[in-house]
Amino acid sequence: VLLRDIEASIQRKRQAARKSDGSLPRAAEVIDPELGRDIMAALAHDILLARAPRSENVVKGRLDWVTWQDGRARIVVPAAQVKMRSAGDANLTIQLGKAASKLLKTYLETVRPAILAASQKENPYLFPAQGKTNADGHYAGLLKRVTARLHRKVGVRINPHLYRHLIGWIWLRDSLDNLPKVQRLLGHKRLQTTIDHYAELDETLISEEWLARLDRRSAA
Repeated sequence: VLLRDIEASIQRKRQAARKSDGSLPRAAEVIDPELGRDIMAALAHDILLARAPRSENVVKGRLDWVTWQDGRARIVVPAAQVKMRSAGDANLTIQLGKAASKLLKTYLETVRPAILAASQKENPYLFPAQGKTNADGHYAGLLKRVTARLHRKVGVRINPHLYRHLIGWIWLRDSLDNLPKVQRLLGHKRLQTTIDHYAELDETLISEEWLARLDRRSAA
């Protein structure tokens, strides 16, 4: 939905330019910083849904963390940059799906170069700031934009950390057997951490799973 809104804005700008100048500009030529920030927000949302990394690992994600394999993108966060990990631990790998990988590729090839200030050509961040920058040039307000866009579309305010709860809840609604998978996805060293802080296993969820099991046995 966010991307459809962005595409509609781009087409309106292209048509307005054609009425004004008589020629239809390429999409990249009408992407201004405002549209660029909306595209960043859509991409950041996809990254959060992929593995719910910590906010700082999204906002301060670096270009050299991005790798590609068979057309799909991976963002490899060094262990030293991940909360509760040290340099000797495994890195945090965020595997993006096909649609998110396609968006990232378009962003890197077309959008980011179009909105990057001339003074920031060497900016190392995946999401660079525009205009007045912070001390080291990353877009510090990115996740506020993500949550604002989500609120506008679905009427619910969700802070970035709640993506972790959301992922756990969705998978556990499918099956309680997914608990170890949720643990691995969220990067918890102990299963108990997942249960205590993210699973939110209420009585209804447990009862539904048990009743479904009884129904299957009765049908047999």
